[in-house]
Amino acid sequence: MVIQVTILVFTFLNALRVFVAFELQGVLEKYSADVAYIVASGAFWVVIGLVNSYLFFTKNRHTGRVTSAVSVFYFAWYWFDRVFIQSTPSVNHVFSLGVSIVGLVYILLLINSRQYRSVFSKETG
Repeated sequence: MVIQVTILVFTFLNALRVFVAFELQGVLEKYSADVAYIVASGAFWVVIGLVNSYLFFTKNRHTGRVTSAVSVFYFAWYWFDRVFIQSTPSVNHVFSLGVSIVGLVYILLLINSRQYRSVFSKETG
């Protein structure tokens, strides 16, 4: 349940990213932000989140592997975006990196727990 709520929260936040990019397009362009990139990356993560949620709710046997891969890829994308794409990087990289690592490790431990694996290994599809 914790994993699914996390997936849905990140999916919602990325949907919000898309919506806000459209709403504040003029402001973003004023500060030289790439609106197309913001919209495209947000939409990509919304689709990935919805697919992952679907796999979770249908108890697909591949859910654990997909969720692990998505978690690692999201972590990598987040940091790539933060370090190389954003024009004004955050001043608190150390704290943000610590929270990111703790969150990623927590999700990966949950996904690989015996209880989680037993729920999704019963499904044959």
